[in-house]
Amino acid sequence: MHWVGRKLQHTVAAFLLSALSLAAVLGSTVNINNEVDFQLALRDPSVQEVVLEQDLLLTREQWAGFQNRTAPYLLTRNLTITSNPQLRKFDLNYVGDGQVELAPGIVLNISYTVLENARYGAGVNLDFLAHSPGSFVVFWHSVVVRTACVSTADEPVAVALQPRLPGFPGRQVAYHRDNFWMRKTCYDRVLVYKDYTQMTGSSLVDTAAGGYALIMRNLTKVCLSFLDDACVSSTWTADECVRRALDRLSKAATPGRLQADAAAADARRAAAQTAGLAAGLGGGAA
Repeated sequence: MHWVGRKLQHTVAAFLLSALSLAAVLGSTVNINNEVDFQLALRDPSVQEVVLEQDLLLTREQWAGFQNRTAPYLLTRNLTITSNPQLRKFDLNYVGDGQVELAPGIVLNISYTVLENARYGAGVNLDFLAHSPGSFVVFWHSVVVRTACVSTADEPVAVALQPRLPGFPGRQVAYHRDNFWMRKTCYDRVLVYKDYTQMTGSSLVDTAAGGYALIMRNLTKVCLSFLDDACVSSTWTADECVRRALDRLSKAATPGRLQADAAAADARRAAAQTAGLAAGLGGGAA
């Protein structure tokens, strides 16, 4: 009976995920070859599937005026981004600032695509998306490439301990894999999210703070470099460590954010010193 219960849970989960995927692809399809085509497809309410005919690279210049000056572009329909006929690279090139907001209930489905430079920092949020509560981002058989990562050694265990999102029964499953071939290159130490659900950050402070439900099925994370564990300490957060590494390694360095991270670290050090001094004074008075 226990086996039957697990089987039923997996069947229900597969049905729910399939429903999300189908909801995202019903509608017209457009093939795109450049970021102008992609912008037009985003704004066209009749388009619900975007097919990458070749690799796509976003540029800050092209996206500078895409969103409203006071609000991101609101996507009010389900949308799928996929590749044809082979796995295409979708390089977001750290174009962030929350360009697009997903309306509540909307599904953004990313399938059979290599997503690169989507997050300037650690974590799972997509900087391209603004705070989008009540929406879904679904990855199917795709790859996320990170220029720099903190250690993923303990991530399969951490994933297994995370609770599932309500309505998605089953188990959280991730594992490491070697000899992963992609676009004629072999990678080791990749992390495969076989089945994983997570609610992304809900803070309104950061425009890329999430608020959407993230659902991964057979998503592979490829890290091109790993940071020293000593980087993550009381002085630097994982996010700040990754940002500093990206500024060293990436052509898309953003000194403004680096300065902000340094200022935040200085503030924490000053607060720690003040707390230590206050504790010392208190001890002497006693």
